[in-house]
Amino acid sequence: MGTVVVPPTELIRSIRVQSQSKIAKHGSIDAETVRTVLRKVDNVSSRLRNNGFNENVFTLGVSNCILVTYIFAAYPQHFWLLYLLQSLYLIPAKVTNSIKAKPLNQVLYYLDFCWMMNFTGITVLFIQIANPSFMTRSVREELMLAVCGISFGPLVAATACLPFVSVSFHDINEMTGLFIHLLPPLMMHIIFWDYDTVSKAWPDYFLLDHSNNDINFFPTEGFRHLFAGGNVFGNALFVYLVWFLLYVFWMLALGGIDLPRAVRHKKGMDRLPVHAKYDTVFHNTMGGFPFMGKVILGLPLDRSNMKAKANDYEVKEFLVYMCAHLILVVGSLLTFGKLCVESKKGSIGVLIFLVFIAIYRGAKRYTYYATQMYGKQIIKEFKAELEQQAKVE
Repeated sequence: MGTVVVPPTELIRSIRVQSQSKIAKHGSIDAETVRTVLRKVDNVSSRLRNNGFNENVFTLGVSNCILVTYIFAAYPQHFWLLYLLQSLYLIPAKVTNSIKAKPLNQVLYYLDFCWMMNFTGITVLFIQIANPSFMTRSVREELMLAVCGISFGPLVAATACLPFVSVSFHDINEMTGLFIHLLPPLMMHIIFWDYDTVSKAWPDYFLLDHSNNDINFFPTEGFRHLFAGGNVFGNALFVYLVWFLLYVFWMLALGGIDLPRAVRHKKGMDRLPVHAKYDTVFHNTMGGFPFMGKVILGLPLDRSNMKAKANDYEVKEFLVYMCAHLILVVGSLLTFGKLCVESKKGSIGVLIFLVFIAIYRGAKRYTYYATQMYGKQIIKEFKAELEQQAKVE
């Protein structure tokens, strides 16, 4: 038998009906409790609708997924144009939401590697449309090799691992996360494995012809020539290392690591700590692992948790994080990247897996909305009362 989904309005009616006898038995105290519960349920419903959980946004989200699938299958040579057009809506909408995010502004999330690669790719594509000759042929060939590695490597791995990359039709933030992580690998699969079709429609736009087996994943003359060009792995790693060094410089030399601290090191004119305003991907990620202070610095667990809550991280923790980031990116290039470049069937298999896992994550989220969320919200609101009742009993 299938799961019975109870919409918020039906839940409210059910609570009202079931509470009538209790109100009569226990008087006004129980009635007030029921009214409070109903208000909490209404508040949750209103918050969801304000965040896009409504029939209009849901319809647009489903329609967009159908459109992406149709263009990918019927007009693959033009898929890159769809990527550009969608970026004009999704990215500004996501940036707007990030600026309004609470408790800290999330606009600095866009300095993260995946975002910077999408920003760079979108910018280059738009410039190329306006001026096809703005880069020499040799530069474009090397750039396409780098894009190939980044799309098939880090972006594929991020899609597979990051829990917020999901098909959540109503959530513009998660749909944009899905857009920047999944669409580049889809687009690169078309450009790389269906190059003849793409080049006929857009001659000299994408220089990635592997028909003569002249595209190498590793340098043919040994790893001493890793960054000499002409190979996917070296070009992609070079681009990553440029970002890596700039990001480390910003975090450590320009004070990025201090921005989200509850008690910042930076002082204002009154010699008091400046208020935290901005968050970063590093701080957000580390907040999900509050025990890392114990692992990296040997701190007691309670102090590690307190430092995580205050976003009070040390340079050593950041460097460990960045080393782990580097290892994961290199690992993604050597696994997903190599497989997708050397095997069309492998590339198709990886893309099918990514689509499946994104759909599964979205399904889990909607299942939570329909079956668990209201109960958990009510329990959260009445946690103190429930604990007190348990002690009495």
